[in-house]
Amino acid sequence: MPSNDDLPGRIVRRPDGLGIEPEGGGKTRPLKPNACDDPELASWVASGDDRAVGLAVVFRVQKGSIRGVRRPDVAPQRRRQPAASAEPPGTPKPPPKGPAGGRPSAGDGGVLWQFPFHNPYGFVPFVCRVRTGLFADGDAPPLGTFSGGRLSGTLDVSLEVVTPLLTVDGARGTVDDSGHKVLPLRRSPDGRPYLPPTSLKGAIRSAFEAITNSRLGVFAGHDDPLGYRESTQDGLGAVPVRVVRDGDQLFAELLTGTSKMQPDDKPAKNDPMYAAWLPMYSRKKDEVCALADGSKPEHGHRYQARVELREHKRGFRYWKVRAIAREGEPLPPPQAHGERPETRVVTGWAVITNHNIKNKHDERLFFFHGPGQPKRLPIPSDVANRWRALVDNARSANERVLRARKGNETEYRGHEPGQTALSPHLYDKGRGKLEDGSLCYAVVITGRDGLTIEDLKPVMISRRVHRDSPARLLDPEFAPASTAAELSPADRLFGWVSPAGAGVDAPARRGRVRIATVTCDQVSTSNNSSIVPYPPGRVMNPSASSIMRALRVWISLTISSFVKPVV
Repeated sequence: MPSNDDLPGRIVRRPDGLGIEPEGGGKTRPLKPNACDDPELASWVASGDDRAVGLAVVFRVQKGSIRGVRRPDVAPQRRRQPAASAEPPGTPKPPPKGPAGGRPSAGDGGVLWQFPFHNPYGFVPFVCRVRTGLFADGDAPPLGTFSGGRLSGTLDVSLEVVTPLLTVDGARGTVDDSGHKVLPLRRSPDGRPYLPPTSLKGAIRSAFEAITNSRLGVFAGHDDPLGYRESTQDGLGAVPVRVVRDGDQLFAELLTGTSKMQPDDKPAKNDPMYAAWLPMYSRKKDEVCALADGSKPEHGHRYQARVELREHKRGFRYWKVRAIAREGEPLPPPQAHGERPETRVVTGWAVITNHNIKNKHDERLFFFHGPGQPKRLPIPSDVANRWRALVDNARSANERVLRARKGNETEYRGHEPGQTALSPHLYDKGRGKLEDGSLCYAVVITGRDGLTIEDLKPVMISRRVHRDSPARLLDPEFAPASTAAELSPADRLFGWVSPAGAGVDAPARRGRVRIATVTCDQVSTSNNSSIVPYPPGRVMNPSASSIMRALRVWISLTISSFVKPVV
């Protein structure tokens, strides 16, 4: 919510970029991204995006400059100031305690070490690849003879992990009473923890690929765009639409109720939400809307309804259905008490998405109640394609739940994930299609050419899919080699198989690194503690804290005809 220091205004386009025009007129001031306390708005300002033009914002003026610009319904994202140090400059820091800066804590079966957190998704960025010299692409030298100036031999390597390591035996997993899989620790015949050589070789290759800026060894299964769950704030800006077909073209009818739409998709100030709330799951039985025969409204059917205007405790307004009837049938008479005076009779379509979230009380009635006809916008082909990708992605993400709930998808068992009723587009083939009569939500943008449909989604707060797949975003010079002439350093050292398979001139190149059996030498509880044998027969649960903290193994690494070392 705006504070007392916030001034209202609107973003406008100036000859030199975007600016802010104060409400009521006044000097238009230039707007820069670093003046925004709204991250999404800052990105729009930086790129000059048309979505920012016309937006109502609040801002402050400090020493003649614009500061704290944000949309009124967006909480400010203030930058953190570094905490002041209580120690004078030059004070030496205490040495790290335990392996890799860890600190001791009580643990099951002895002392475990608490390690500093390292983000596992701190990926090494891609940089331009070297096209000449040692790290350039090219075929591997033959293995039949030793190549001059190159290295061959065997290395005995001691490897000690200093962060938690878990190697499980998937073949001997069990399922506990709560349905979670419990996997035992993978062991060698002598009972010691077992680390497969192939796992270690894969980890080494991954590091080698990054260090030498090689091509990716494998990049299959990334042809579809990735999905993500949008934020609640983004979902609230969706516009209810009904899909209609005119010839070969699909259109979206904007069903905005009684409200006018702002450039950010949301209803104008003081206008109610677009769709009316249709009570279906309220604990107060007298509030649940039913037809004259006692049945509940069905999805996609057209009804007439008496709606009343309400004010939500969070400050927004909405229409609530108080009576509903099939089109052509009379509505029940108004109740003698309880109904508010501001009511209307509207005609619209029931949208039923099931009791798919905790504390859900209402479904929706999409309607348009204004002068003229609802605005129609063409649905671009790429938007229709993304709809199909979104539905496929959502079904794939919920595959396990769909199998477990087959036949009782509409039953609400509880508020935990997998226990609520499922959204129909996950299991109903008809609801997953985009066709004449489909009811869904649209992301509408305002640009130079007016209103356009940017995306469609089956529910208000939905999964979304990115515009491009990882395969399309990957630079070709980092894609797996398609021929022997394209082999990068990692391909030449660790081996390569042609994606075309057999039948080509060079179907594969044998790797030059062999890793013998990895032998667990000891399991220790700290850097300097005495050696403690790992308890035989101990079962490891991936969700438990009893994960190996320090493991020392010996490996035999054989390298043949490796490239020249870099000095």
